[in-house]
Amino acid sequence: MIFSKSSTSLRYFSILVFFFIFISFGCNRIPNKDLEKIEETINSSNYSLALNLLSNLEKRYNGNALLHYLKGYCYLKIGNDKKALDELKRTFEIRKNYSVMIGDVDMANFLAGNSNSSDSSFFKGAIRELDTIIRKNEGTEIEERIRYHKALIYLLKDEYEKSILELNKIVKNNIKSDYDAKALLKIGVITTENLQNEKEGLKIIRDAISAFPNNKDNLAEGLLWIAEYKIKRVEMLSNRIKSLEEFIDSWQGIKGFQEDIKEAVVQIGDDNKKKTKYTAEAEKDLNEVIQKFPGTNYSRRAEELLAKLNELNGKKV
Repeated sequence: MIFSKSSTSLRYFSILVFFFIFISFGCNRIPNKDLEKIEETINSSNYSLALNLLSNLEKRYNGNALLHYLKGYCYLKIGNDKKALDELKRTFEIRKNYSVMIGDVDMANFLAGNSNSSDSSFFKGAIRELDTIIRKNEGTEIEERIRYHKALIYLLKDEYEKSILELNKIVKNNIKSDYDAKALLKIGVITTENLQNEKEGLKIIRDAISAFPNNKDNLAEGLLWIAEYKIKRVEMLSNRIKSLEEFIDSWQGIKGFQEDIKEAVVQIGDDNKKKTKYTAEAEKDLNEVIQKFPGTNYSRRAEELLAKLNELNGKKV
């Protein structure tokens, strides 16, 4: 679940950021000693004290976007989502393209979850939060983990191409981690399901499986995803065949429907061929999972899917 507050939080709140703030906020700048105190308090997770300090500063520096952003962050950390949302709204009212970020996964999730589009200030803020973490961790597994998370956030707003772009950065960089396999697999899923390019998408998933033969989770998840996708196709075809058969039964012998009935018969024949093909391919993948992962959640899931497939095909087990 992307928006879980229990997710590991990566925070990069540093006094170095404040030197940038001095430049960005011009005459509304806050003295260094006050910023250092806030930094120290937030980094010690004393969010209630930080809120008091920020509120006092707000009286002297009214309309400062940074103060509202930090208050929003502190409220988020103590579980007051309503006040966090109010403060963050105020931040982006003052400065639409606010860009002095903390570098925190929870903050990114909260902003993305409360955004109404990928063009909104909240969503762009979420992406900047994640980019802050990425910049601090270039060349490490953390970079790959956050890029993967960023790709998932793009998916929330149906930004498929941007999601694939982030995933490709994981695949093509020189960092070796489990996220290489996860990213390639996800590209295949998006291509198949969201971009509706079945041939290319399933090929990418197969490539992800073969490229990382030692990654057992990737193997099982890839095979299960392909099988489940094909079972959905079998279900769709079964429903269409049933509807066409009912149409033929209802209009057989009625003048004016003979050509439509002929077309329905041809369609049923084509659908049955596809259904047989999808069934055989799904059975093969599911049996491979059952064979290679006995007694695991993967094999149990494969058995459930196999039972569903048999039911769709009218087989009794």
